[in-house]
Amino acid sequence: MEPPHRIRRRGLRQGLADEGGHRPPAEPSTPRHKRPRRGLLSPGWIASHLFVAAMVVLMVNLGFWQLRRHDERRADNAETAAALARDPVDIASLLRDSDLPTDYTAVTATGRYIEGAEVLIANRSFEGQAGSWLATPLRLDPAPANGSVSPANGAASSSGGSVSLADGAGSSASGSVTPAGVASPGVVMVVRGWVPRLHTAGVDQRPAGPPSGRVVVGGLAFASVAGGRIGVTGPGETPEISRPDLDRYREVTGLDPAPIWIRLRSQDPPLGELPIPVPAPVLSSGPHLSYAFQWFFFSVGAAAVYGLILRRFHRERPSRPGQADPVSADPGRG
Repeated sequence: MEPPHRIRRRGLRQGLADEGGHRPPAEPSTPRHKRPRRGLLSPGWIASHLFVAAMVVLMVNLGFWQLRRHDERRADNAETAAALARDPVDIASLLRDSDLPTDYTAVTATGRYIEGAEVLIANRSFEGQAGSWLATPLRLDPAPANGSVSPANGAASSSGGSVSLADGAGSSASGSVTPAGVASPGVVMVVRGWVPRLHTAGVDQRPAGPPSGRVVVGGLAFASVAGGRIGVTGPGETPEISRPDLDRYREVTGLDPAPIWIRLRSQDPPLGELPIPVPAPVLSSGPHLSYAFQWFFFSVGAAAVYGLILRRFHRERPSRPGQADPVSADPGRG
């Protein structure tokens, strides 16, 4: 018995032929098993495979990169903790060495602040408030001359007991020493602490100037941070740099500072209300480990979802060349 849908189709074609006097051409029909099969190796699927594979590899590499950052952070924290645990060292002895000390090395220094040569290190926050670090040059007390010493740059040269000095106020070309038998002092930049932006603008009138006379400071030594920029300031305003870059500090002050700077922790005589000493560093591992787990989770998730997509495609397409398409085999369609 002929299926109903074919009977209806034949009747429709007969009616059109009677009205127009001609029979419409039959639509060509190609059996499903003779049609070209576009599988998972078609150009579109190949591009999809390559894209997903590249994204998975990228996310895995990002995960390992975060693990390396985590290990580096832990190593830096261990080095910092070891430096903080050491007893303070007089900065004059550090400046005699050819090698710069490790950052966060505890140091002490004795001398007198140079008034009128302060510099602001901009864009520093404290407890959510905007402000700046206040850097003041400290002229170190003279140290006994024992051979040849260069307090400003840490270099030492022994040439017949001559002395080469650069103390920010000039240098002695002949290598002379003071009559008391001591070498000329050097200059070191001291970040005395943080001041709020209102103080810089002149609204906060609390005094923040350095004490006069001899001071003993204790703090942490750091190397110069390259890449600083000099800010634009008006006449009579305190010069401003973007980071503790000693080259930029030399430009704005005209002094020749030592190659390391001090971040103040204590001072005798004590500090006033301003500036506020910069808090001690928080030695945390940071978010790198959690970021690594996230990247690994994303890579596994992307591979799993793409595998499900391929599985669904494979299940929905015909498994044998002669098997009819479920859509075209529907009797209600046509």
